[in-house]
Amino acid sequence: MSEQEEARFRETIERGLGLLDERFERMSAAGQTTLAGADAFQLYDTYGFPLDLTQVISAERGYEVDVPGYEAALQVARERSEFKGESQAVEAVYREALRALADNPDAVSRGSSTEVRFTGYDQTDDRSTIAVILVGGALVPSAGEGTDVEIVTPRTPFYGEAGGQVGDRGVIETETGVVEVSDVQKPVHGLSVHRGKVRSGTISRGQRRAAVGGRPRSRRHTAKSLPRLICFISRSGRCSVRTCSRRDLSSDRTGSASTSRTARR
Repeated sequence: MSEQEEARFRETIERGLGLLDERFERMSAAGQTTLAGADAFQLYDTYGFPLDLTQVISAERGYEVDVPGYEAALQVARERSEFKGESQAVEAVYREALRALADNPDAVSRGSSTEVRFTGYDQTDDRSTIAVILVGGALVPSAGEGTDVEIVTPRTPFYGEAGGQVGDRGVIETETGVVEVSDVQKPVHGLSVHRGKVRSGTISRGQRRAAVGGRPRSRRHTAKSLPRLICFISRSGRCSVRTCSRRDLSSDRTGSASTSRTARR
């Protein structure tokens, strides 16, 4: 990751944490203990914070998140996305791709909606199923060498472009083919789409235990850096960012959560 990319990533995270700080201060003054769902959705929509990340940060400060309110805001955004003129047909395809994940145990189920499960907080490689293949904006059963494709898997360690941060690069590999992923986008809420080209063999829908992850030449920055860059220092009274290990994050969360609860008494 270049210094410019890292600086942009840190700036995005800091802005999101700054918004949370502002909300936490208001909640504390009002004696509230639950972060509004609309605020949690704003963090997701504007800064790329998944709901579970916002829940971790809130728990670190001794608060809960209004999940039903978040889901309601998400539904409103989805309904609005249906009225975007010329992009409506394209979005319909992506919504169909998202529906293909319904009842998949690897995906995240939130009430009546389904989302791709992001696993990049503590790993850069994973295994999943090839759930959807798109070629030229159309759903297809398979794609061969040299074809530009969009692939959806129910779980992925790839971070999708959000909040000014570029999507990850890497490789998706099955027993019959290899796709070089050049970008990951979130065209509709809850959906991460791997965009790339089939470099060898053939990729087919339904293939299981596909290897999804980075290689030495890939930009494994956000998914790899997120758990290392976000460390919540509650003892200082404000959210901030520093480089830390996953173990530091776990121990800091355990210790500072009790400190936060004590301070609120």
